[in-house]
Amino acid sequence: MRDSTLSGGSVAENAKRALRRKIQELVNGERLNDAQAAVPYHFIKGKRIKRIYVTEDQRGALGAGALVVAALEGNHHLMTRSAAEQLLALAPHTVLCGGASTDADSDEHPVPDDIVW
Repeated sequence: MRDSTLSGGSVAENAKRALRRKIQELVNGERLNDAQAAVPYHFIKGKRIKRIYVTEDQRGALGAGALVVAALEGNHHLMTRSAAEQLLALAPHTVLCGGASTDADSDEHPVPDDIVW
């Protein structure tokens, strides 16, 4: 007991640090943000419209649902859906945005087939 207090804090603090380190490693290892990306991708986060810059290939993958935007502590991370779900399991306060809508969303607000943008 005395050793843990001398080596840097309580067990709870050490567990928090270990979890934070694990989250950071996951984000750094799986993050697909590209500093050279020039295509704006707009997504809804809560009641606001946010923007992240992606490549053309990433934009297509976002539309297909293979990639999602994970919002964590004010930062937006472009990740694969599976990596974002792992992040969500570690940090429940993560918000997943973008990507293809689920079936429930599409039933609620159907988009007509003949719409032209």
